[in-house]
Amino acid sequence: MNQLTISRICFHYLVARAERKLRKGRHIDSASYLQLAAYTAWRNYLGFYRSNKIESILNTLSSNTSKTHDVRCRFKVTERKAKRILHVLTQAYATGGHTRLVWRWIELDDKCEHHVAITQQETYPIPNELILKAKQSGGDLYVLDKDIKDILEIATDLRAISPAFDFIVLHIHPHDVIPCISWSSGHKHPPIIYLNHADHVFWIGGSLCDIVANIRESGLRLSIERRNIPKERNVVLPIPLERIASQNLSRLEARRALGIENDQLVAVSIASSYKFHPTENIDFASFHSELLVKHPNLIIVLVGPSPEEDYWQRWSQLTQNRIRAVGVQTDTRKYLVAADVYLDSMPMMGSLTSLLEAALLGLPCVSWRPISDGPEAAAWSCDNLALDTKQVFFNNERAYLSRIAQLLENPENAKLFGKSLRESVEMHHSSDFWKAQLNMVYEKAGIIARNRPHYLSEVELPRAVEGDAKVFRYYDNNGVLFPKPNRLMPFNVRLAVHLAVLMVGFVEPRAVARQCVPDSIVKAIVAIKKRIGLRS
Repeated sequence: MNQLTISRICFHYLVARAERKLRKGRHIDSASYLQLAAYTAWRNYLGFYRSNKIESILNTLSSNTSKTHDVRCRFKVTERKAKRILHVLTQAYATGGHTRLVWRWIELDDKCEHHVAITQQETYPIPNELILKAKQSGGDLYVLDKDIKDILEIATDLRAISPAFDFIVLHIHPHDVIPCISWSSGHKHPPIIYLNHADHVFWIGGSLCDIVANIRESGLRLSIERRNIPKERNVVLPIPLERIASQNLSRLEARRALGIENDQLVAVSIASSYKFHPTENIDFASFHSELLVKHPNLIIVLVGPSPEEDYWQRWSQLTQNRIRAVGVQTDTRKYLVAADVYLDSMPMMGSLTSLLEAALLGLPCVSWRPISDGPEAAAWSCDNLALDTKQVFFNNERAYLSRIAQLLENPENAKLFGKSLRESVEMHHSSDFWKAQLNMVYEKAGIIARNRPHYLSEVELPRAVEGDAKVFRYYDNNGVLFPKPNRLMPFNVRLAVHLAVLMVGFVEPRAVARQCVPDSIVKAIVAIKKRIGLRS
């Protein structure tokens, strides 16, 4: 049984349980199963980007729970001083571009008062910068799952505070059901903008939001063609970036801090580890290995992947540490300052925020696009309003590698190219242009909100296109990622998921290799199978 089959069985099993719990009036259980189902569709590509079934059940849950839950809010919102925005996150992180996007939005949109509500932070530390930016704007931070019992209570609190705001911006994880439970069934609420930061994967909320703010053109096309969200409810809003202050760290100092010799050539790539996982025919290290032969003084540094992973250990040994993974770093700037060229991650979708930050520092950037046309391109590469007209993106392997070699061999040309990238990114992502785009988004969201409710069309969307075959193979190589229950879910739901993982482990042993449940579950599978004489 392949990954796709296992993941789809898991998805439909969880949705069916959610329906049964809803019929029995077990609303918390139903909401929990829906979130787990959405997590399955998000983290294991199933060939679709939306689910009318999940959104329909959430709409019913929203209607039912609004009648049975007290809408008094535990949080007090101060008197209004300016146009007020509520940013809703599932979780905030100190690393990665997701949370930084929020505080940069707040910083650039300096005429508004910004508040932040976090629905399921759990035990992750909240970055001080996010709190500071909200406070400086006159806003506040609401950690909704602090001392809370369940998903429905959080949804009630979110619903209760929303009338105090002019706009709601959703920066949520693709599986977060709480906003849909808060507002889906026609509750009065401000215009809702969905910031489409995970445009290449499944997410829920298409019928809830008034407008989808896509960070790039391919994400917009995918929302229209594969989510069936009408064109008039889609806009492009580039990622907000802060202008880079005058550099207080020189290239020489950065290299010295990183143990890199001044006469070495350095290529850097920054992304989450999973974006580098090789497929059957795309292997990041192998793909770039000929550059190491051509340039004996070149090293390639990967920020994000762990040096403990077998893949990176093997390539470090094969190349005498000229391909080196350094793990997650809170300060990535010194790596960019030390570099000669920036390489986008591959084979999975590039890291757009990291690419833009490199360009903003004047670093020449190169990105490979295995698929260049159609909405499915969003899953495989970066595209960007500021860079699309530049010589950054290549869908031909030879042209891509040749471009990197040119930049390494001609530092003056590379410097001029990096300067042109910086100027273009500054214009589109951190200037009056971005503010004008944002004001257009606010205005359009307000107009479209008058035409509620919004529905996702029942028209069947394509289940498989050219790009899907590549995505299927990528996930099949990396195994099934099972849904991750959290502390807000009832014990019986968590137990049911663990038992389901046990059953799948008997059918397909390799499926538990990429699991998101405790190690004890995997160990139990192995121990039981050994006891009854099955190979693990």
